[in-house]
Amino acid sequence: MSTIPSDRPTQQVADASHFEQSISGVTGELIRIECDCPIGEDHTYADWLARFTRAGF
Repeated sequence: MSTIPSDRPTQQVADASHFEQSISGVTGELIRIECDCPIGEDHTYADWLARFTRAGF
C-alpha cells in the first residue's frame, strides 16, 4: 500500500450525480445538496415535487 499523498480513492462518483438546489432563507445564498434521484440533473425541490408527487399538480 502506498502512502503517497497524491493517491486517489478507487471509488468513483456515479455519472447521474447532481445537486438539489435551494436558497437559504437566512443568507439568501445558494445551497447545493448532492442528489441521486432519477432527474439526473441539477434541480430544485419544487422541480422534484412536480415530477414525482401529486403535490406538484
